[in-house]
Amino acid sequence: MLGCVGARKLAEEVSGCKWCHFVGKIVEDSPADRSGALHVGDRILSVNSVAVSHLHHEHIVSMIKESGLTAVLTVGPPGAQNVDLLIYK
Repeated sequence: MLGCVGARKLAEEVSGCKWCHFVGKIVEDSPADRSGALHVGDRILSVNSVAVSHLHHEHIVSMIKESGLTAVLTVGPPGAQNVDLLIYK
C-alpha cells in the first residue's frame, strides 16, 4: 500500500524529493509482505516499467491493482541503489 501525505513529508526531509511516492504501509500477509523485499519507506519509482514520479497517488494504486497476477515494482530506499521487485499476487 502506498503512503502519500506523511510519507511525502518524510520524503522531502530525507531526500529533498517533493513528488516521490513511498510505501506507507504493508498489509500483513499480502503478496508484498510475503515477498519480504518491500519495506515501509521504500520509494516507488515505476510500476510495470512505467515511471510514476509524475502520476497521482490514486493512479499508481490503480496500476498496481490492475496489473493482474504479478506486478513489477522498481523501488529504492532514499539515497540507495534502485531495486526491481517482482511481486506475485
